[in-house]
Amino acid sequence: MASSEEIKNNIESIEELEKKKGELIEEAKKINRRLRYKTYELKALEPYLNSKDEINAYPLRRKLRGIEFKISTAAFTPRMEKEMVKEVKTIETKLKKANEIERARRKKGYVEKDISEANNDKEKVDNELDEIRKQLKIMRDSLKQLKTTRRMLTKNSSNKKSDEPIDSYVSLEDIVEFERKG
Repeated sequence: MASSEEIKNNIESIEELEKKKGELIEEAKKINRRLRYKTYELKALEPYLNSKDEINAYPLRRKLRGIEFKISTAAFTPRMEKEMVKEVKTIETKLKKANEIERARRKKGYVEKDISEANNDKEKVDNELDEIRKQLKIMRDSLKQLKTTRRMLTKNSSNKKSDEPIDSYVSLEDIVEFERKG
């Protein structure tokens, strides 16, 4: 006979799994928010990455240091020095743009790495959720079977007037089932 202890244990196990399922769902929501944020961040980097100017910062830095060294060590006419200062300023603006593009490229790599990690985390959580849902289905089916077996036995034993106490526990599932039929 299906004892009330078996039913209680089954219900407790179901409640534990439901709690774990809720925690995993919250974790999945956090991961989805992180993915959404990183996707928007990647879209925000596109203007820097799609620029037609493929500027490499290293040669500009080297050229800038060379010109600054010439200005500081050699003696030039004021006109030549003025031209060199103009050239330094143009190189500095190009270098600033190149540095932004370089930073965006680096950041893109980091963002893509974060996205792939988030996708892996999401896949793990989804697999765990699927496993818990399968376990819950099995446990609910066994609980339902225990209850129906118990009902059948109590109906059969009610004719015999058994000395065993009858469990007056009615689950919400039973109430919903009754409401549907009624």
